[in-house]
Amino acid sequence: MKFNHSRSIKGLSRPNWINNNSRNISKIWIDKNELIYPPFLNLFKKILKKIKIYELSVYPELTNIYKLISKKINFPLRQIMLTNGSDDAIRIVFQTLANKEKVLITNPTFAMYEVYSKIYSKNFKKINYKSFNSNPNLSINEIIDTINIFKPKLFCLPNPNSPTGTYFKMKEIKKLLQSSKKKNCYVLIDEAYYPLSPITMKTLIKQFNNLIIVRSFSKSYGLAGIRLGYILSNNILINEFHMRKNMYEIGNFSSIFLREILESKFDFKNHIIRIRKDKNFLINNLKKRGFKVLNSPANFIHVNFGKNKKQIIKNLKKKIHFRELESHISLNGLSRFSLTTKSNYKKILKIIDNEKI
Repeated sequence: MKFNHSRSIKGLSRPNWINNNSRNISKIWIDKNELIYPPFLNLFKKILKKIKIYELSVYPELTNIYKLISKKINFPLRQIMLTNGSDDAIRIVFQTLANKEKVLITNPTFAMYEVYSKIYSKNFKKINYKSFNSNPNLSINEIIDTINIFKPKLFCLPNPNSPTGTYFKMKEIKKLLQSSKKKNCYVLIDEAYYPLSPITMKTLIKQFNNLIIVRSFSKSYGLAGIRLGYILSNNILINEFHMRKNMYEIGNFSSIFLREILESKFDFKNHIIRIRKDKNFLINNLKKRGFKVLNSPANFIHVNFGKNKKQIIKNLKKKIHFRELESHISLNGLSRFSLTTKSNYKKILKIIDNEKI
């Protein structure tokens, strides 16, 4: 049977799943905004030992997981929906609210926003970050003006954004929500980096019925490999999202793992404080060497290696997987490092200083 290529999604291409893009295990992995953090890995090892084999052969029971999340984040049980990573959360929002509707997204941003825009939306528009004083910049007024003119059904805003690391304060988001509501526009705020980034608009859900928040356990909890996320919104929207979910929101392995994490006495809060402190160690040492550093509340930083950029990047590539150079004009000339450990930062600094590690 031949596939009708005329039905292909215009302008959409995805990575080839056959190509092998595996990374060198001997290198430091700080290229994909993951968090590979030894204290977390030690906890995960203990959890793996507690999982009963038969649990992998049965379907998940998720009621208790919902109760644990509700208690953990202090949010009503019926206003939460578990998802297979935040990618799945975004898909469900698009499928529910933006099917054959106009969508507004930022550029650059997480890749799946454009993918889902091409799959689901009637048409979509990108609003570009610009370079201002060599920093990425996008004003809330420009967003509001674009919404007023374009009249999208859905606007998507990671906060903080990736890869720019920029963020908006609650006062600005309130202004955005007020204006968007008048235009019957829903606003999806992507809080993928929470709680490593302490910024959250959760409390605004009571005030604005056009607000949806999606979150992930990939970034701050170091669980990118088991695909866990969730949606927060009002009762009506959450009910609509649940109508479009898979039979089971997440698999049993993921649910058991999440249960153990939520029930553990492991002090994630203090470790996150430590991760931020170690990040400042790297930033301060890069600045001492005369490099421009772009910090953010997310789990990465950007650095401009200046006149010796080519040689430094060449040296780093031998030992490290990192984002060598950003492509968007608002991040022109910047390299990106995901967060890691202080010991790895010391290795990075040695390589920059052209010392052996």
